[in-house]
Parts: sequence; structure tokens; C-alpha cells
Amino acid sequence: MESSGHACLPTEVVEEILETTWNSTISADERKSLLSAFARADPVLHGLLTRAATRFVILDVTGFSTDDLDLYAALADRAATEAGADVDSQPQLNSYYNIEVPGDDVLAFRADVFKNSHLRIEGLTGAGDQPHRYRNVSDPHRHTWGYVLVKLTNIIPDARSLTLAFSPSSLWLVAKQIVPALLFPTLRSFPSLRSVHFSVFFEVLNFASHSAAPPTVAQVTSLRLTHVPTCECSKRDSRPRRADGHLECCLAATLLECFPNLQHLHLENPVFLKMLYPPASLRTLTLDAPPVQRIEGREPFSSLLEYNLAAAVKRGFMAAPAAADRDEGDSEDRPRRRKIVVRTGAGEPFGWMAARAACDEAEIELVQAVVYAEPDVRVESVLEPGAVKGSSAGSVLKSPTVLEAAKMTAV
Repeated sequence: MESSGHACLPTEVVEEILETTWNSTISADERKSLLSAFARADPVLHGLLTRAATRFVILDVTGFSTDDLDLYAALADRAATEAGADVDSQPQLNSYYNIEVPGDDVLAFRADVFKNSHLRIEGLTGAGDQPHRYRNVSDPHRHTWGYVLVKLTNIIPDARSLTLAFSPSSLWLVAKQIVPALLFPTLRSFPSLRSVHFSVFFEVLNFASHSAAPPTVAQVTSLRLTHVPTCECSKRDSRPRRADGHLECCLAATLLECFPNLQHLHLENPVFLKMLYPPASLRTLTLDAPPVQRIEGREPFSSLLEYNLAAAVKRGFMAAPAAADRDEGDSEDRPRRRKIVVRTGAGEPFGWMAARAACDEAEIELVQAVVYAEPDVRVESVLEPGAVKGSSAGSVLKSPTVLEAAKMTAV
């Protein structure tokens, strides 16, 4: 950037600063104020900030809020005006939700604006819709997740990646297991979506009140999970069951099945891998194994035992697909080799030799990636939602920013 003969920072550096600034905002009001301040201060910087906001879309829907959606609707309309786009079709009324649905030309323009964006949705917990007795009689569906998601689809019709996270204004990190069933019909309509990151903990099924299994999202090829949902199917539950005995709504049994073309799976916390059944399309598995001080007074170390990796591979986990299941990347004689990447500290993780022997036998490439410089000093081996007894806030997973999430989920 140049200004009145004075030396200025390169545009790329300014854009990175503005992206970091935007991703650091924690509320819709703060984002609106930031855009207004830049609009008054400098049109060039305001344009660059708008570009950052369009690339990193942050929607805090806590309490069924649509303030961020209204902000992005205004940004999209301004972009259409500045581009001189021919988007003059009249909106139609969705009478059920009392929402104006834009015409096809408007939706097409908005989809083009957001098709490469990294969408972060905060506060979509799946908690029950507002009881009927508290709703506005003239607009009874205003405080429902259906209303929020229909409005989202009309304003943000496409995205490259999605991160689902808890709200910065809330200490509650748990999402109900019905969230994918609520959200995935919306994601199926995003043609450019390739990456999904669930940066939340899922409740156990004991507290679920639904019977729906999430629909498939075939276009997604990369999935990252902070927490793998656990199965708590009760034998006394009368809801419909699958052939394998799980309830049809059991997220532990159905989540990976929702991504039939998944190629990369990233697990941030340990789970017995032999309990997972990823699709045959899976090529790369990333496992986080930071060095942890599991025993007080002992040196922190990384471990693969909590993943039970060797046993899972011996039981056929990530085995080469049958000839009928091979895709275009596999040759007829030799299918493309699978890979497991373990993110660790500097030392060799506990259980590495057994895991390597099992992977070599199964023709799976096992790679150690040293990414943790500082150990995670805690005794507990598995993180739980909320504070861990006798520990500081450092024992709870840190929610990534939109910029971090986008870099982690880039395909």
C-alpha cells in the first residue's frame, strides 16, 4: 500500500493483520463496530477488512441470534452493488418461517462471493427451541434452529470449509447429538464444501430426545473431530435400531457414515480406533498425541496406547479396499498406500514400535510429526468438557480461531 509518499506495509502484510483482527472478534456487535470504524477511517482499509470478513465468515448464533447473518446480508448486498451485478429479482416469502427468500440470481451471486470462505458457526448447541408459550404469536418460528439455518442458507449459500465451535460468551462446550441432524441438510446444499471441523464435545446419547440419523454430506473429504461421540445405547430404549444394534440416532455409529467420500480424518483426542468404521475412501488419518504428564513427578510423554492403534490395524482398520471399492487414484495391481500421521512431542511416543510393526504388516505408512514444543502438564489422559478437577484453565481444549481452523482444515 502507498500513501502520500510515505513508506507503508505491503498489502499482503496489511491483509494478514486485518484477518487476525477480524478473527479475534468475539461478538456480532464488535464485528459491526469494527467494520463501521474502518468505513469512516479509510475506504481502502475498509475494503480489505470486508474481504477478510468475506473469507473468514463468523456467525455466532447463540440464543438463535441472527445479528451476524444480518451483517453478512448487508455485506453481500453492498458487494452486488459495487460489482454492478444484475440481481434485481424480487424475493419470495417463506410463509412458514416468515423469511424473505432471495431470487435465484441473488443466491447465485452470494454463492460466488462465499464459495471459498471458511465458515465458523458458534453457539449451535442443539438445545431445545424456545417453548411455544414464550414465542411471538405473530412470528412463532423466530426462535428455532430451523429459522436460523434457513436464514443462513439464504445469506451464505456456499462455503469451502466449516468449523462448528462453542460460543466465546459461553463456558458450555457440549453440543447435543442432534446437531449434525439439524445442520447437515444445510451443508448438503453447499457445493464447494470440502472440510468440516467439529470443535465441540458431544453429549452422550442418554440425554438425546431425537430419533433421526444425520443425512450424508457426500462432497466433504476432510473431517476433524475434537471429540469422538461415544455410544450409550440402552437396551431398554424403544427407538428404532440399526442392524448392528445401535439406535438409528446413535451419533457414534453414524457420524463417519455421513461422509462416504472422506479422505482425511483428524482426531484431536484419543479413542479406541477399533471401535470406528471409517469409509473405504479414507486415505490419511491424523492422530494428536501431545506429551502429557500422566504420572505426577514423571517426565511428560506422548502415547499411542489410548488409541490402541496396533490392535486396530491388526483387526483391519484402514485396510486396503477390495478391488470393487478402489477409486481412480488406485492402480489395478497396487492400491494407493494409506497413511497414519501421529502429531507428537520430540520423543518417540509410547507404543510406537508395536504400532509400526502392525502398520508395516498392513502396508500402512506410519509417520511421526513433531508439532508440540511444550508438554501438556496434566495427570488425566483424556480431556473432558469443562474444567478438570484440581487443574487450571490450561487443561481445557483451546478453541481455535477461524484463521487457525481454516489452516488446519485446508484441503
